Amino acid sequence: MHKTKAIVFLLAAFLCGFQVGCGSNPASQVTSPKPPPSVVTASLAAGTVGAPYSQTLTATGGVSPYKWSEASGGALPEGLTLDANTGVIAGTPSTPGNYGPYAFLVTDSQGQQVSSIELPLTINNTGAFACPARGNEMALNASTPYAFLLQGYNQSGMAFVMAGSFTPRGDGSLGAGEVDYNGVQLAHGHVSVDPSASGYAFGSDGRGCLFLSLPDSVEQSTLAFRFSLGGKNSSGVYSTGHIIEFENPIGTGPNASGSMHVQDPGTFRLDALQSNYAFGLFNIGEALAGTFANDAGTLSNGFADFGGLSTTELTGGKGTIASQFSSSGRGTGHYTLSPQNSFDFAMYIVNSSDFYLMSTTDVSNFETNPNGLLISGRALATAATFGTHPLNGNYLFADLGGSFAPGEPRSSGNVEEIGALQVESTGAVPEAKIYPGTSGATPSVFDNGSYASSAQGRIALTGLGANAPIIYLTSGGDVADPVLGFTTSTNGFVGGVLVNQNTSSPNFSVSDLNGSYSGGTPADPGNQDGGAVYSCVFDGAGNFAATYDAFFNGTKSVDGGTFSGTYTLNADGTGTLDATSSSNPNFHFVFVTNGSHIYAISPAAGNDSRLIVFDATSLP
Repeated sequence: MHKTKAIVFLLAAFLCGFQVGCGSNPASQVTSPKPPPSVVTASLAAGTVGAPYSQTLTATGGVSPYKWSEASGGALPEGLTLDANTGVIAGTPSTPGNYGPYAFLVTDSQGQQVSSIELPLTINNTGAFACPARGNEMALNASTPYAFLLQGYNQSGMAFVMAGSFTPRGDGSLGAGEVDYNGVQLAHGHVSVDPSASGYAFGSDGRGCLFLSLPDSVEQSTLAFRFSLGGKNSSGVYSTGHIIEFENPIGTGPNASGSMHVQDPGTFRLDALQSNYAFGLFNIGEALAGTFANDAGTLSNGFADFGGLSTTELTGGKGTIASQFSSSGRGTGHYTLSPQNSFDFAMYIVNSSDFYLMSTTDVSNFETNPNGLLISGRALATAATFGTHPLNGNYLFADLGGSFAPGEPRSSGNVEEIGALQVESTGAVPEAKIYPGTSGATPSVFDNGSYASSAQGRIALTGLGANAPIIYLTSGGDVADPVLGFTTSTNGFVGGVLVNQNTSSPNFSVSDLNGSYSGGTPADPGNQDGGAVYSCVFDGAGNFAATYDAFFNGTKSVDGGTFSGTYTLNADGTGTLDATSSSNPNFHFVFVTNGSHIYAISPAAGNDSRLIVFDATSLP
């Protein structure tokens, strides 16, 4: 029995030698490759300009060691490099922006490769790096907070508005700040600025830089601007200026322009507001103007012209202003233009006679929301009643408008017009010269017009063409910003301002433009041209020189560009500006002026023109 088992065992052992993989002979085994690696890193930490950055890409599986490379997304931010052996992205970034998204490729020692998901990388700025000192910071101090208002489009072509306030401290730092924003596909937000990470710079030429740091919870945690200040108030303080968002280094960022004004903190309360206001507002390329009465925050007796809603004057406007205001002059309210159209708003008080406002009502579904008004603009004190013919003398007006449809460039464009009016207290308008931006440099001249005012100060002009301005009169604004009225049109396509030229017959010459002027683009409603702020010097002899900051859609932004040129000025206050620069080889504008303010448009045949406003200043 035992002998038989032994024979069977030996036979099995003999046969086993011919079986592949039998026993533990290494030469008889076949090794299968391990599965490829997978990338673990699912996001990249944000970096900050001037601060050391380090982010390690990690993977699992496969056979180490790994090799790393970039598969797509473009160059890393300047100052950062990727170590192929360790997967560490490190360095000190020098340029802010949103980069990528990047896809990184990991290769294991078996040659197996796997790509990461797309990973965006944000490099944030800081006040010190964004706005290096320009030497005149002390001209702006804690007693001169500034309110601002901008409107524009984001990089996807969606409209947005922004209003806020900041308090400089005279040394390039900020003491406080507050911002509201709202837009299409952008929910309304209201945030406080982080003063410790914010800052500003201001030069002797009136040009400045502003950087605001917002809470990390906000979609865009920093805001960068360029501005120019010119007009001074009766106390000698820089009071008015122009401002652009400056986060468009390669032509693909947001496009926003607007204005800014020094604030009077002593008026940040409800009982400081005046009893009657006129307003000029925009709603995504449409203009409206009107008036309302204020009684301790109860708004009534509202009138408005808004061609986008109605071809006739809207009546019965009403609303409220809440009693509480922040230390930045921010308040809130609600206004009803018509039974079908109302909006909530945030307001930033400039002084008791002046405030900026913007709608805070949700417009994220603008195309399907008939009440989705993306309103922004300004209100100025006005008189309680007006006579039939309150105007007498010579006046200037400047209007702008436009439309933009993302993905449909043919339906986009800007339309601007400027003009000069001679008006008599009898109601006659014996002469009007209007430059429509779309018809070239030749003005339309009217010599038999007339006007009349309602008791609310609504001026209706006749005999000046189909779309003559409708004007709502104010009490005149202030010394540096003397807006006499807000304009709109019956079709609601353009809106702007009316200012005095003079009461006697104009008799200008080139010597009347002599000295420094600040300038800027009020808006780019057609999302065509970008925006700019200027410091410009006229020599009184037909020559000028300008320094400017600008962003241009599709091209690199300009920081501190220069150009020079010539100008003409006719006796009636009309003239031309001509220059050549590397960024704008065909700088030709026609303008109207009263000597202190210049309203210039680029006369372009077709559907696009551009408006620039210059204000006389006294620089240190």
